[in-house]
Amino acid sequence: MAENPETTTETVPIQFHYVKGPTYREISCHGAVGAVTPSGKLWMALYSERYPLPRIVEYQVPIPPGTTDLNTVTFDESTLTPSEVDGRRGVIRHVEFSMYLDVEIAVRLRDWLNKNIPK
Repeated sequence: MAENPETTTETVPIQFHYVKGPTYREISCHGAVGAVTPSGKLWMALYSERYPLPRIVEYQVPIPPGTTDLNTVTFDESTLTPSEVDGRRGVIRHVEFSMYLDVEIAVRLRDWLNKNIPK
């Protein structure tokens, strides 16, 4: 059976190669914050959450009798309770990067998420 040239559509394969940049890394995402920019783009910053690391943790370390050189005092941190902890309170939201999307890309991202989020 001969093909009808008016109904035949030729195609050509196009490959998109995803190449990782030299600073590529994977990050955890716990949330996003953003807004519409004055130029109408959507701004979104992704962040990960964690509790703050202390800036200073102080222990009262017992000095064994007869010790004269305090640089040689050792202790087991697991057996002592900190006498003072200096640091931030609350939760850290570490912002890794921000994105600017035009509406078309934002819609494509929304559609991709809707398609890939398990029901």
